Amino acid sequence: MLVWQGGIGAFSALVGESDEYVGYDSAGQHIAAALGVPTLDLFSRNASAVFQERWRPTGCGVVKTVTECAPDGTPRPVRAILAEVMAQHREIRSAKQA
Repeated sequence: MLVWQGGIGAFSALVGESDEYVGYDSAGQHIAAALGVPTLDLFSRNASAVFQERWRPTGCGVVKTVTECAPDGTPRPVRAILAEVMAQHREIRSAKQA
């Protein structure tokens, strides 16, 4: 896990050179998507479906989202969330290799 403590320009350059961006719902996801870097975006449990649709990153790269809660707002088991994250990661990797 990386924690960035520098400027946005250098961060964007680092993200742009990445094979894949996995991160919490933040500016990094939008930068990655805009640069065409495959993006896996994690939304916290208080992110409604409307919020996710509005703030989901868009761009020319593959964008996948994973949420902490089921559509009815019920928290999902951690194992289920991790399984979905790994499945989305594998899907991104498969698309890159094709």
